[in-house]
Amino acid sequence: MRAASAEAETLKNKPEPEEMVACATCGLHLPKHEAICEVSEAGERCFCSDIHQQQAHKEN
Repeated sequence: MRAASAEAETLKNKPEPEEMVACATCGLHLPKHEAICEVSEAGERCFCSDIHQQQAHKEN
């Protein structure tokens, strides 16, 4: 009985999975809430840092 109770407690405290995105500049995967994302006519692009976002804008 204790094993089932411990397992239920573990599942209850387990964090929800987070959506992951890839940086459009370097490909690093990170949680979406930590990324810098922008939406344009071409779709959504996410970046791991301000610098990578700026680099992407310079290339275009």
